[in-house]
Amino acid sequence: MKFSSSILSTALLVSASCSSAVAFSTHQRTFSMRTTSSSSTTFLSSTTEKEAECSSSSSSDTPAESTIAPEFKAALDQAIAKLKSSIPPEASSALEQPLTHFTSEYFTSLSDAAAAGATNPDGSPITPQQAVKNMLTTLSYGLKYGVGQNKFIFEDVRHFALRGANFHNPEETDARYETDALKEKLGTDVSTDFYAVGCDFFRPSMDLEQSVVLGQDNL
Repeated sequence: MKFSSSILSTALLVSASCSSAVAFSTHQRTFSMRTTSSSSTTFLSSTTEKEAECSSSSSSDTPAESTIAPEFKAALDQAIAKLKSSIPPEASSALEQPLTHFTSEYFTSLSDAAAAGATNPDGSPITPQQAVKNMLTTLSYGLKYGVGQNKFIFEDVRHFALRGANFHNPEETDARYETDALKEKLGTDVSTDFYAVGCDFFRPSMDLEQSVVLGQDNL
């Protein structure tokens, strides 16, 4: 997960929300990869169909709809209102609809996870407040570093995770944090572990115990 920074996450937010709801349906057990009518490639497999195809396609199957708990619905409305007010006017027409859809899928997934009894790694419950915090934090980083004048561009061909100036990796030193350019661009976020932010964002929406990883032989 070298490229799991919040900067890349926002790009995934737009692309995923436009093409498929699958990425955030791992706790929606009635959903399968057939829920999308897009022809785009899906990189997450269904947790209930271990032999699921990796390419999504149209299907006549009609999956049962998932419902969102009232407390998560109230939190969703709060997040969407904040989201709409945060999008720059020049980007509103392109981003508002896909990000609103993405946000709805994310909150529904966490609602289903909570209803299924899933918890965070520390054993605490998955809550609407957590969904709001995760979504607004990730989107704030994405809007800050993914669009506009302060857009972050990876200078290498690989997206090397930005773990923060205080992150200690005994195997490799990230020389980028020694440059004034990166320090100036990140400002008060220079110590932010964007990789951890991305993991914290996606983890509660995933059923890790029953999920499978395909294509490892291609690595």
